[in-house]
Amino acid sequence: MNKDASGGRTALIIGSMAPRGGPSLLADILLGRVAEPEEIGRIAAFRALEAPASMTGAVIDAIGASFVR
Repeated sequence: MNKDASGGRTALIIGSMAPRGGPSLLADILLGRVAEPEEIGRIAAFRALEAPASMTGAVIDAIGASFVR
């Protein structure tokens, strides 16, 4: 089973950022923004393909390079 570790720009994410500094949190994200819902949708569509059959147990981080594994 593969997993996407998404952090898309939704009302829930934006709301949870406000008490912790809001826009200043974006300074810690290399891209300077959180992913758009459409970007997360493209990750989900890729995972639904049969093409990545050899990709098992993978985590696809959609975190704007806020940390490096």
